Amino acid sequence: MIGGEAGIRGRIQGDAEMTMTAQGEAYAEASQEDRSAVRSRCTMPATLRPVGGKSLQTVVRDLSPFGFSATAITPIPKGTTCWLTIPGLEPVAAKAAWWEKGIVGCEFARLLQPSDLNTIAARR
Repeated sequence: MIGGEAGIRGRIQGDAEMTMTAQGEAYAEASQEDRSAVRSRCTMPATLRPVGGKSLQTVVRDLSPFGFSATAITPIPKGTTCWLTIPGLEPVAAKAAWWEKGIVGCEFARLLQPSDLNTIAARR
């Protein structure tokens, strides 16, 4: 056997790392390409907390499985990790993609699940 057991483990680990990298790249690509994802316009009170910062009361203005926009009087720099808390749901991690004139746009770290979207829709 070429490479022995250690070689096989190395290939399996390498394949897993490649798969995880490919999944991350695919998600990043989908989040940029799928800007036409159905966005639900809304006016939903929530809390937004940048990592290392204070919680801010906000209003979510639109929402999709990929991300959201919300009011944010305080500028949130691009790339900042934030936690969005919508009543009835666990906090969701997101990364700020842009901030302009008191509005922040964020991409979810993981796609929002249909069950979460249904819970949110039922509360509106």
